[in-house]
Amino acid sequence: MGHLRESTLQNLGAKRLRKIGLRLETASDVDLFNASPAIDCYRHICISKRVSANDFLTKIRRGKLLCIHVVALEDKDLSWFTKVLEKLIPDKSDTEIYLPACSLTDSGVMKLLQDARTLGGIKRLWFEKDIFPPLEKVLLESAAELTRINLEWDFTHI
Repeated sequence: MGHLRESTLQNLGAKRLRKIGLRLETASDVDLFNASPAIDCYRHICISKRVSANDFLTKIRRGKLLCIHVVALEDKDLSWFTKVLEKLIPDKSDTEIYLPACSLTDSGVMKLLQDARTLGGIKRLWFEKDIFPPLEKVLLESAAELTRINLEWDFTHI
């Protein structure tokens, strides 16, 4: 994932573009992203924890699958992250959350599941496969079933 200049993003060949990964370093990057031809491809965005949730004023336009990545999310970041999701996720979206190098506790995951259920549109949370021991995974998966959000443990360390 990288950060592109507006001119580069506008010149992308939308018909050939199948996936795009961008890093949102500022809230204004959302407007740039929405104006791009990237709406018709699988979209991965990485959100910098340095951006204030209050800075986001525009939702991401609805399109194909939206994957939101936040690196090194911790329990103390959940309030910020929930506010960011609330501001960014489009209505009736199909969104997945990827959490590489995540440091959430099991109670943090439970809180994230509840917040995601309340927000709606989030279908899946992806974690690194070794983040929790097998018994904790089973307990979290049971809780996730009640929210209709799938937990995935398939990706490895970055």
